[in-house]
Formats: sequence, C-alpha cells, structure tokens
Amino acid sequence: MADPVARADLMAYLRDWSDRPQDIPEAEPTARKTEHDLDPAILAIQGDPAYGEYLSSECTTCHQRDGSDQGIPSITQWPAEDFVVAMHAYKRKLRPHPVMQMMAGRLNNEEIAALAAYFAGLRN
Repeated sequence: MADPVARADLMAYLRDWSDRPQDIPEAEPTARKTEHDLDPAILAIQGDPAYGEYLSSECTTCHQRDGSDQGIPSITQWPAEDFVVAMHAYKRKLRPHPVMQMMAGRLNNEEIAALAAYFAGLRN
C-alpha cells in the first residue's frame, strides 16, 4: 500500500483480529531503529536492576515479563542500550505512540537506565 497511514491502519486492524499478532509486522515508523543523538553520558549510566524491577510494574501492565508477545512487543532481554534509545525516542516524541510517550516522559535518565538493566537481564 502506497499510503503509509492506510498501511499502518491495516496492520493495526490485522493485529487486533489475528490469533498470531506477533507474525504481523509493526507499522512504520514505530518498528524502525531510531537513529539517536543521545549524549554518550546517558548511554553510559549503569542502571540498577533491582531498582528497575521496582519500577517495572507499570511496564508489565502491558508488556509481559515472560517475554510473550500478545500484540504488544516483548521488552524482555532487550539490549540495554536499545531500550534506553527507544525510551528516549518516545520521551522526545520521535517515536509515535502516545502512551509510551507519556510513560517515558515521566522517567528520568537513571530510571530509564534501571529499567533497561532489569529487562536486559530478565529471563523467561
């Protein structure tokens, strides 16, 4: 489909009604790796996994701790740097998802790093 909005709407519809939504790709641009210009100091923050576990309850309202994907992408075992980049992209509204933008916007750099460390080390 040439129209990106129509394509995104179709993908969302198919994911809603599919018995295997994980087999249907995310609509662009959400699924694209986001180029970033984050300060290297932000990427260098060593997150505390125990603090990340404490903070994770809001994340796991939608994302499953066991890594299963029921239409919402898994964040279990994501590389920490990818998690930090994605969260800052939501925070800066470079990734289009209002709920994730709101959630990321409430977190500071240390909290994002802690969540990244927790989910990177989480085993299914």
